[in-house]
Amino acid sequence: MGNISVQKFVNALRYRILPRVNSSDPDKPMRTAFLSRLLVYASFAFIASLALSFTIETRTSLREVKRRIESKFTEEFERTEYAKQTYLAVERQSTAHAVVVAHAIAKHLAYNPGLAERCVEDPSLVEEMARIFDVGEICIANDDAIIIAAYPQSSIGFDYKTSKFAKEFIQILDNPKLEITQPIRESEGTNHQNYKYTGVAREDAPGLIEIGVDASRIKQLYELADFSRYVDPIIGREGFMAIFLDNEQLIGEPLPAGLEFTSGKSAIKRINDRVYFTFAEQKDKLFFVGGIPQTEVFRDRSLIISLLILGNFILFLVVFLLVSNLVQGLFVKSVEAINHSLEKITNGDLSERVNVNSTKEFVELSAGVNATVDSLKHAAEEVERKTREEMALAHRIQMATQPNLRELYADAKEFDVYAENHPKANVGGDVYDFFFIDETRLVFYVADVSGCGVPAALIMMKTAALVKNLALSEFGLDEVVTRANYYLSIDAHEALVSGFFCMLDLATGRVQYINAGHISPFIKGADGVFRLFDSDISLILGGAPDTQYKSSTLQLSPGDVVALCTDGFAVAFASDYVDSSEIKTRIGAIFNGAPENATAEELVKITFSEMEKVTGSSTPLDDETALVFRFLAYKHD
Repeated sequence: MGNISVQKFVNALRYRILPRVNSSDPDKPMRTAFLSRLLVYASFAFIASLALSFTIETRTSLREVKRRIESKFTEEFERTEYAKQTYLAVERQSTAHAVVVAHAIAKHLAYNPGLAERCVEDPSLVEEMARIFDVGEICIANDDAIIIAAYPQSSIGFDYKTSKFAKEFIQILDNPKLEITQPIRESEGTNHQNYKYTGVAREDAPGLIEIGVDASRIKQLYELADFSRYVDPIIGREGFMAIFLDNEQLIGEPLPAGLEFTSGKSAIKRINDRVYFTFAEQKDKLFFVGGIPQTEVFRDRSLIISLLILGNFILFLVVFLLVSNLVQGLFVKSVEAINHSLEKITNGDLSERVNVNSTKEFVELSAGVNATVDSLKHAAEEVERKTREEMALAHRIQMATQPNLRELYADAKEFDVYAENHPKANVGGDVYDFFFIDETRLVFYVADVSGCGVPAALIMMKTAALVKNLALSEFGLDEVVTRANYYLSIDAHEALVSGFFCMLDLATGRVQYINAGHISPFIKGADGVFRLFDSDISLILGGAPDTQYKSSTLQLSPGDVVALCTDGFAVAFASDYVDSSEIKTRIGAIFNGAPENATAEELVKITFSEMEKVTGSSTPLDDETALVFRFLAYKHD
């Protein structure tokens, strides 16, 4: 109605609607009074409905904006909780790894009598141990808490009682069962590197052993657990969100000093010359504050009120049928056009543009919808970009944890080995490893964590670290798998892990193996034919912590070939609805189809090439891993 007063509006309608009559017409006073009062009542009804609608829309807008802010708080709190759980998982795994390595060094000294004394005389032996156990620092102290041998050598003679940080480890001298792991800190030596320090008691003599694990290897994983990387501090178009911990702001643009917020209460605040509707909420130890400008809060209200005015104005002029029909036609046509565009947008077509310009309100609505869609499109593209970058980083981290067998054992005379891992996504739950534990004995295996993606990849890395550290600690295969199962089982949130684990003596060709619920290997013997090995099958890892695993024995001769694979190969063939025996036959046919003298790498490459033909795509249906070991000759000392 613009700035026209109610009385002017009534007078304008009266002069246009009331019939022109002579003053001698006896019905003029009654007709005039009736029409005048009708117009006045209708005008008051119009104003009352407008005021009521204004009040309802105001309350609705405030409730809606509060709901939006609360929903944003809940969403971001869930992200912080997920990041916290990720951080705790990384901390547990890094701590467990450091403790296992420290105990392994203690066992190494205990199983080699006199080694500690030789380390005092020859510091290079400590440096060699640091290289073997892959740690940045090793300190061996006597029962007086004095370091007698160390790498680097600058720590020799250091007294733990004089150190602000290291004197905590003195408790181990009184309680040898104590395991102390400190948060990541800078070395007190001259190299100024960040390490995760862990101390355990010596087993060969009274004293303690302290190691420092290079923190740079887990720094990226800690960064992935930083929830500030994932939290979006924007609410709506121009709103803000801030997160506080112990009165310290962690997320969002800094708020002016002096502002006070009460948990569970909404308020109107002026912040940086703009008026905001704000709401605060305490969630666990975090305090969330959110605000949306009043202009954005009441944007929909203004639009609805404008449309209501237009609708009532049409009702006032209903007597003018042509105009009414014309306006109604324009209104319906515009709404249908907008709904048609909105339907395309809700179906995922973010390139759709709303171009309804029949009225000013529809022009503003079209601009608002288009601006919202543009923001949504930009946000979706940004999320997709960040997701690709993070998954690419996770892929590089996972691939770095698995050995490059081609480079490591290119000069080996007694064997030929090669393996590849093709995850379903950027990261997956398959793992393989191949490493020596002494001059003639080596361990190799493939394993499959249930599920795919980042959660399975985290369990995969934990499994690989457990198996390798336990094997290098001079445990037999039975104890390695039993202990790995225990550590994987004690956490109820861990996934299940199947695997085929082998410990081979190159001097005899004797293989100890444990099949933990995994697909059996294919072995090529003297007749030159790959056959499925009928192995004993034990319980899958991670299911029951008290399970005791017993290994079986397999004898290899020079010329024999062992091919290990995960059940991703079976999943590919299962898409043809064939039974399990037929699946194993088809997998064996792939290995037998390779040239007779094919190398391990050629066998693996051929296998994955054939699997792409089966699935019709280079992307596997499930994580796929294959490891081929060719036994060429006995190794003699």
